[in-house]
Parts: sequence; C-alpha cells; structure tokens
Amino acid sequence: YEKKSPACIDVKSAAQEVANRRQLTTVCDECLLVGACTTGLTPAWKRVLAKYKVTYKTLEAGIPQKDEDSNGSGWLAGLTAAKADEDRPFGSAVTKTTFPSAAIIAQSMESKTIEPTHLILSLLRYEMDQKSEAYALFARVADNDDACTKEQVLTDYLDRLDESSKDHVTAGGGSSES
Repeated sequence: YEKKSPACIDVKSAAQEVANRRQLTTVCDECLLVGACTTGLTPAWKRVLAKYKVTYKTLEAGIPQKDEDSNGSGWLAGLTAAKADEDRPFGSAVTKTTFPSAAIIAQSMESKTIEPTHLILSLLRYEMDQKSEAYALFARVADNDDACTKEQVLTDYLDRLDESSKDHVTAGGGSSES
C-alpha cells in the first residue's frame, strides 16, 4: 500500500528541500512535518497550526543545521551525504515507521491513496506509544505549550478533521445529521 497522492508527494518533496537547506544527511520526521506545513495544507491542519501559533518557518528554524553524524570531525570533516541541491535519502524512522504507519492509517480510513492527513497523523504517532520527534519539534515551537500535549494536538486535529468533513458534506447540499 504505497500509493501516495500528488499532495503527499509534494509534502515529501518539500521535506527533501528542508533537509537540503538544513544540510542533513537524511530526511527526518521533522522535515516531513515542515513539508506538511508548506504544501498540501488541509483546513483542519491550518486551524491546528493557527491555534498553537506554529508556522513552517518556526518549525524549520527548530531543526538543527547539519546532523551530528554528518562527518563533522576527522578526515571526512566538512563532507555531507549529498550536495546542497541533491535529494537526501529518507531516514530509518521515516521509512520504517512513518510511511508504513501512514499507509495503515490510510487503509483504516478507507482511502485509496496516502494523503497529507495520514502522514500528519503518522508523524504525531497516532495510536502509537512511540516517541515522536515531529511532535517534540511542534511542542518546542508552539506558543501555547501548556495545552500542547501530543494527545491534545491529536484531539484538536481529529476534531477539526471531523468539522471539515461535516463542512464538506453540508456544503454539497447534504445534511450532517444523517
């Protein structure tokens, strides 16, 4: 189940650009989160970002410049995994957890493709008791960090997804009371 929507592919491309700008050796979850804030924005995600006063600029600024393992010392000092304009590979957390989890979420939501919504839920480790580096970055830059628990951010996002789907149904002339 690897079919990604064009919007999801745009998020991946934006994440690679972030990794390039930050001179990282791989594309990490944090880069994907920034990518999800620059392209493929759903109304629900926009509302969550606004509530916590999070922007792609504040998120990207929160990602350290260069990896610790980017050959910063020894005889390979100064070399990075790729030139500034070359795409970095996706890191192991992305390929082993984030993308497979997004596919499972897409299937459970009966979607034919993986959408940015599924990727965001995966980045926040929806229904997983795993640490989320993407959420940790979100929490660091959020202006409202007292109420910014992972569970609260997920609840806010899911509630707004529900609102968006109701808005979509009622905008088409149907009723949300069916």
